[in-house]
Amino acid sequence: MKVKRNNNFYQISTLAKVRKTLKNKDIIIITSFFLLLNLFIVNIFLKPFSKEVVNTSEFTEYYQKESNDNIEDVFSVLGRNYFTIKRNYNLKTKEVEETTLEEKVENKVVEEKIEVKKDPFEEFKNEFYTKRKNDVVEKMEYIVKEGDNLSVISETFSQSIAIIKENNPKLNSTIYVGQKIILSTINGIYYKIKSGDTLYDLASKYQVDVEVIRKYNNLKNDVLIIGDEIFLKNPDVNSLKNLGEKFIMPVKYKGVTSPYGNRFHPVLKRYILHSGVDLVARYVPVYAAKRGEVIFAGVAGGYGNLVKIKHSDGYETRYAHLNKINVKKGQKIQQGDIIGESGMTGRVTGPHLHFEVRKNGKTLNPMEFLRK
Repeated sequence: MKVKRNNNFYQISTLAKVRKTLKNKDIIIITSFFLLLNLFIVNIFLKPFSKEVVNTSEFTEYYQKESNDNIEDVFSVLGRNYFTIKRNYNLKTKEVEETTLEEKVENKVVEEKIEVKKDPFEEFKNEFYTKRKNDVVEKMEYIVKEGDNLSVISETFSQSIAIIKENNPKLNSTIYVGQKIILSTINGIYYKIKSGDTLYDLASKYQVDVEVIRKYNNLKNDVLIIGDEIFLKNPDVNSLKNLGEKFIMPVKYKGVTSPYGNRFHPVLKRYILHSGVDLVARYVPVYAAKRGEVIFAGVAGGYGNLVKIKHSDGYETRYAHLNKINVKKGQKIQQGDIIGESGMTGRVTGPHLHFEVRKNGKTLNPMEFLRK
């Protein structure tokens, strides 16, 4: 009886072990099945392209075109669970060619929209020196910029301050930003022809060769027309210093009755040098053309009532045929002071002002020193 019980117990125990073993195998089989199924799904549906793509239409939204200076037609995968592809496919399809053309057009449009700011100063300077190199005479209007002064402008454009001032009569030593200054492309001055001027006199006075004057002004003959402007290349700087001594008009300007130079004297009835200029002035106030000292005030022969004023640098002015004299010898005079009244004393035929400018005793054409 005891043996039978032991045998039953053994059978039950064995059966339990068999069931446990079968259960473990089922679990393994089921687990293996799901693993295989998972690998199949990943391989078929989620694996990136296994072969090389040569048509961009086959790419999914996970891909995009990259721009690279060294590699053309490069694509990369955007999904965070995918690897990155960087390879030059050298695609030659119609789609790729059209895309490249569109990009070039877009880039061109962008480049055209980007405006490159040009430096006005450099543009002016380049144009100036190009005309100078080509020997073209022209007035150019320079606009003063920050940091400029006459010395800087003179050095930049290789033009003396004396010449710059002569071409800009109203120019002061102090200039301001935005101010306009006339510069000549060829170093020289623009001279306005006055009564009595001749080509040879100008050539001698400014130390410029006559042929050079003819060349730069296209002169076919030596006839000069009063009021015309001619260009004098590289004039003598010392002659410009004389021009730089500007005087104010001694009377309110209404015209000239007789210019400076040789003329037929209306009273003496012969040709003599007219040492000054006769200004239209019928009993009007006469002003000192420049500050100085009165060295004569009285009657002087054919001059009638005369006033002489000594100025700096050897200059002297004379005011003749006065009706009244308001100053005396030794008196210090400021520019613009009233020194008398015009009239017709002395050797004259009618009331006017005879005005002279002299330097170291030599007579000069007053109209070259006056601004109307």
